[in-house]
Amino acid sequence: MSDVNGVAQDQLRSFVERIERLEEEKKTIGDDIKDVYAEAKGNGFDTKILRRVISLRKQDADERQEQEAILDLYLSALGMNPDLPFGDDELPIQRKGREPKPGAGRRRREDEATVSVSFTSADGEKVTTPPVDLATFRKAVGEATARERSVR
Repeated sequence: MSDVNGVAQDQLRSFVERIERLEEEKKTIGDDIKDVYAEAKGNGFDTKILRRVISLRKQDADERQEQEAILDLYLSALGMNPDLPFGDDELPIQRKGREPKPGAGRRRREDEATVSVSFTSADGEKVTTPPVDLATFRKAVGEATARERSVR
């Protein structure tokens, strides 16, 4: 190993070459990841949601629940509570200087709305719940959320 002005040239060259090799591998892996997202998009998957799922899987359950609780709190504070009894397309929005559209802010009749949930079970089987009325679904979700929060 030669020494020039107190610098070990061979050791320095080795570090630089290792870093360059790893940077090239990182670029290759990044390209591979882009290809997988493109393939998923081509098969009809939403890549923004897929990225969010990857991000959530990196977190532990407690951290994820804490973030969801804080998000719910912030949304409620901003009047963006997802449990509003009418859809986003029915929010009573009034543009400056204009009269509201007729029927804007109209509430849905909850006895007419139903919800069905589809998911993939741990063993890979697709499961779809039977349809339930929206009020029952909201009550069940509220109770489950309350139980989760009380466990912490």
